[in-house]
Amino acid sequence: MTPDGAPRGAVVLVDTEPNGSEQLARLLTDAGYGVTCTVDPLACLGLCETGRVDLVITEMVVGPVTGLDLCRLLRAVSDIPLIVCSRSSAEVDKVLALEMGADDYITRPYSERELLLRVAAVLRRRHRPQPKLLEVPTDLGQLVLHPVGVAVELAGRRVSLSPLEFRLVSALARAGGRLLTRAQLQWAVWERQLPPGDKLLDVYVRRLRTKVDPVPGASLIITVRRQGYRLASSGTTPAAAAAAPGGHARVRSLPDER
Repeated sequence: MTPDGAPRGAVVLVDTEPNGSEQLARLLTDAGYGVTCTVDPLACLGLCETGRVDLVITEMVVGPVTGLDLCRLLRAVSDIPLIVCSRSSAEVDKVLALEMGADDYITRPYSERELLLRVAAVLRRRHRPQPKLLEVPTDLGQLVLHPVGVAVELAGRRVSLSPLEFRLVSALARAGGRLLTRAQLQWAVWERQLPPGDKLLDVYVRRLRTKVDPVPGASLIITVRRQGYRLASSGTTPAAAAAAPGGHARVRSLPDER
């Protein structure tokens, strides 16, 4: 509960097994969230249309309309955060869920503390003030970030991104040509450090390159082996970027989108 006694957020749990979400519902209720359970993903969409839902948590497999279907359908009409729970720890399943629009993916069995931290992080990102447009010089032309449209524009070509892809490129853009370690990027995108050996960051870098790079061999994101990644910032080497005041390339704010 908040200090005034209101729930910390309204959460909808989707699980086709009526008893499947009882434990999770009890955990979230005890943590101060308002919880609604449903076995029908389409009913969840109806609840989301009321404007009184802050977060959806769904099982990966929920009958004819799967958790992935729910991700896709919800993203077509709303930006309400969605977390997928699954017993599968396969990287392909995680990436697929995130690509379909999920904001996070939690593998069962999970620790109660970790789940509550992830729920809080997703809701915190949702209520964070929307930044202005940003323009950053790069070796491939001007990079413009459009937070409202979740898109980037490079050398005049606009590309739509997923929320996670946008958070990744935003972190790199704000650092200019400065190297960001893998841990720094993981915190910027997921607000936590991923397990050792986890390749999700690399997968998202590859996806960004596929979407944003204008031609093969000309990459916006530079790999620094065994360390992390940096933006191909115009006229800025890693050493020069680190030596610049504050270690950042200059970023110019543009007027808000209309």
